[in-house]
Amino acid sequence: MVIDAISRVSVTCHSLLQRCTGDWLTRCITCFLFLISSGGTHQIVAQETSADIVNEFSETKELIGFADYLFGAGEYERAIAEYQRSLYYLSIGKHQTGRRSDQILFRVAQSYSRLRLPQLTFATLDQALLSAGTSPMRDTLHVVYLATALAFDQDSIFLDRLRQFDEPGPRTFSPYVKALHVLFLLDDFNLEPASRILELNSDITDFYGTNRHTELSNLTGSMMNRRFKSPVLGGALSALVPGLGKVYAGRWSDGVSSFITVGGNAWIAYEGFRDKGGDSLRGWLFAGLGAVFWAGNVYGSVVAVRLRNVQIHESINADVRRQIDLIVSF
Repeated sequence: MVIDAISRVSVTCHSLLQRCTGDWLTRCITCFLFLISSGGTHQIVAQETSADIVNEFSETKELIGFADYLFGAGEYERAIAEYQRSLYYLSIGKHQTGRRSDQILFRVAQSYSRLRLPQLTFATLDQALLSAGTSPMRDTLHVVYLATALAFDQDSIFLDRLRQFDEPGPRTFSPYVKALHVLFLLDDFNLEPASRILELNSDITDFYGTNRHTELSNLTGSMMNRRFKSPVLGGALSALVPGLGKVYAGRWSDGVSSFITVGGNAWIAYEGFRDKGGDSLRGWLFAGLGAVFWAGNVYGSVVAVRLRNVQIHESINADVRRQIDLIVSF
């Protein structure tokens, strides 16, 4: 605005002088005014350019800080948008953000992970790994990739990444990698290998270095104590003694009810046959009912054992997932 004002004043003065004086005097005065205005113009332009650079740098620093604030507040979608804006500024070299692109991409991957978007999380981690090059951040990203695969039940990705840690790698994260391996084995109910790892290593930690050996050892012991039972054995027990398979499945009241129902029908049928022999209607009727209840009791015992195993499986899986959410979180 200042530059435009100076230009307009120069043009106006030039027109007035042309009307009032000769051409040679007009040219001299015009040159003098031009030199003054051009010097002021360059100074103003320099000041405005310098102010713009300072403001842009300040805005970018505030952009990163605002994105971090949104991330901390759980506003992950908005945080992703702000991080991506800062990545754009960094890519065109407009100004410095104070962080490398791989560090910003790591934050974006964290945001996608907490939004439960596995494909976008893995894609962002791939970008971060490419951006990291040979920086120390690369080792961290490899570990985070492994943890993300476990959190989203991507077994093939987890095993592929885990093989990379068999070679000399990031020693700083080895206790955390061990914890992830134990959780992977527990999630697949491979209790013996998980127990061996825990016995040989006491330095089992989460991402932030907190020791988790006690929690994982307790979980492994609890899983070993909660053994699954055989549905076939449950059915066989009820075939021999009505209701015994239900007791085997942990359903004592159902077992007692089945024993009384089948046994009661069998006793009434016995009395009918004892009194009238093979011509006893009561005997045949209650014998038939008793046979139906007996078959139903055998089948019900098989189902009861299976349901018990499902409940144990769900309970164990819930315990493992809680530990995964606790230890894997980054």
